[in-house]
Amino acid sequence: MFRIAATFEMLRPRPTMLALALPMFLTPPAAFAAEAVISSSPGLALTASSYREYLAHNPRIDRKKLLADQTLLQDFVMNLHSNQQLLKEAEAAALDKRPEIAGKIEDARTGILVKALMEDLVKDIEYPDFEDLAQERYLADLDQYRSPERRKASHILLSRNPYPCRETRCAAETTVDALVEELKAGGDFAELARRYSLDPGTACAGGALDTWITLNSRKIDETFKQALFRLGAVGDLSDPVVTRFGTHIIRLDALEEGRQLPFEEVEDRIVQQLQEEYRHSLLEQKRAQAYPDWHKIDFEALRKLLSETAAP
Repeated sequence: MFRIAATFEMLRPRPTMLALALPMFLTPPAAFAAEAVISSSPGLALTASSYREYLAHNPRIDRKKLLADQTLLQDFVMNLHSNQQLLKEAEAAALDKRPEIAGKIEDARTGILVKALMEDLVKDIEYPDFEDLAQERYLADLDQYRSPERRKASHILLSRNPYPCRETRCAAETTVDALVEELKAGGDFAELARRYSLDPGTACAGGALDTWITLNSRKIDETFKQALFRLGAVGDLSDPVVTRFGTHIIRLDALEEGRQLPFEEVEDRIVQQLQEEYRHSLLEQKRAQAYPDWHKIDFEALRKLLSETAAP
């Protein structure tokens, strides 16, 4: 796991002024007469060639958006030119010669090149045929390839505060008790939800939650979810359920049992997972090939060096 983490840490791009420190901006003065100067400031002029080469090195820049939006185009020029102007000043001050800055620049260069090398390694992979292996994985772990049971519900929210004071609690409980009695007497759930529910998102819809809910649904309150899944049959009503949103009466509206998904439905997903594992394996092997011989590492010399260079 450490090796995998180390691999992807090295792949992470790092911010650096090297991205703009390209030879293309060192346009010879003699070239200015031959082509348009797109932007200039005291001591720096960027020509069409400068911009053309920058765009060639940055294919992800959306040209159409720049052409369609004058503000974006202006920001593009201002940022690019000012970076080059500031870079020129930084180099004139020999900031890139300072050990701590030179180290950051070299780290950035290393990260960029290693990332490019790894991307090239997995860019045009010829994958083996994973169909047989995918079927083996499917049969070895059938439970992983089941659709979960899911349910639909309606609810009536009667109190926004799950922890009211004693007097308010008594009033709320009386309201809940009265509502429960009315529902037990055959009251129309949707009509009562429209009349009493304090949930603005569902009251007008008769309390209906317009979504399928599973035990893994992250956007549904856990207490609400557990109460819903304790209901046995469509039409059943819960006892009053207190959540952080208030007090609810929940009705089970629909139930869809979980089922075993056939291999054909999940084959593509399993194959994609196997391909991803194959890519990671190639990257890990490449990283392992670059490791030094563990038995020949002179840790004593390294510890001495660290001690000598440690800050006082």
